[in-house]
Amino acid sequence: MMRTHLLYLLSASTELKQKIGNDGPIRCLVDPPVYLLRPHLPVDGRATQLLSLENVQALNQFLALSCEYDPAAIALTPVEVDHHLKVVATGFQLVKPTDSFCEHWVQIHPDGRIGFSIPTQSVAVRTPTYHLAYQQYHTILPDDVERAIKFLPQVSRAQELGHSSWTHPCGPIHRAVVFFSQGYSVDLEVLPQPLWAAGLDCLFASKRDRHKRGAMTISQRLQTLWGAGFRPYKADTVTIPIHQTNQRPDHCLKDIAGDIFRLRNAFMHGLPIQGQWLSTGSPESGYAYQLLECTEILLRLTLLRLFEDSTLFDVFLDPVKLDNYF
Repeated sequence: MMRTHLLYLLSASTELKQKIGNDGPIRCLVDPPVYLLRPHLPVDGRATQLLSLENVQALNQFLALSCEYDPAAIALTPVEVDHHLKVVATGFQLVKPTDSFCEHWVQIHPDGRIGFSIPTQSVAVRTPTYHLAYQQYHTILPDDVERAIKFLPQVSRAQELGHSSWTHPCGPIHRAVVFFSQGYSVDLEVLPQPLWAAGLDCLFASKRDRHKRGAMTISQRLQTLWGAGFRPYKADTVTIPIHQTNQRPDHCLKDIAGDIFRLRNAFMHGLPIQGQWLSTGSPESGYAYQLLECTEILLRLTLLRLFEDSTLFDVFLDPVKLDNYF
């Protein structure tokens, strides 16, 4: 009997919904088969024992990543199925980060019962995951899905099951992806920044020379990869809402790279943050908050670049090649 796992995308664009309505489900992974589609939870007693009728009807308006499989025919555990759904969701989040990342999980058991997957929050009462102000109006477009699908094999490689983080063959990239995802799962405003900065540490720190693991080296390596004049807020996957544009200076990487790690150190060492760095009005008007956003942008874009460039991916996996590259 078939079992279905669903990971809902609450931020799908109207265009994406129309495309799936016209063309049908989009296949994202082949093995196991993961599709992006509009699922329909049964509106009967089996569903409403767990969710209200209103919640079931609301969920049926959204798109979801879906994996339908026969437990007797496919040797996958429910946790493994959820892992593959998250791999796809991570690809989407790298291209277009939204506030519903890996938030709503549902299982439909072989007997038709509705349940929650392991890494779940209640669907009935939505508690938004963390998101940044610049992502306020982000929705997932058909082009975002198409772009993500092309590099999902590399995300799957970096997140391959069967290894601990200490022994994972994609060690630094694997851990950077973990830190990226964890930054969205915490709900204390200051914590995402050191997590995302730790992801940059994983990627750029030398694995052979302990003298090339500090903030200065990582700041320099960031500028080598992206250019000293790179402007995070002008990146192709960043769209600042019009009402926020006057509150953010157009920061240049050479001016903020060092401050990203000064902010990280303040958090981790229990130090005070300079008063002039704090917001006086809306959060995005404060320099510390802008550094938080730029940390996420730099980590996300670096991972995106590695997943889309297999040669660079291999450079960041090889300690000798990494140091030679910089």
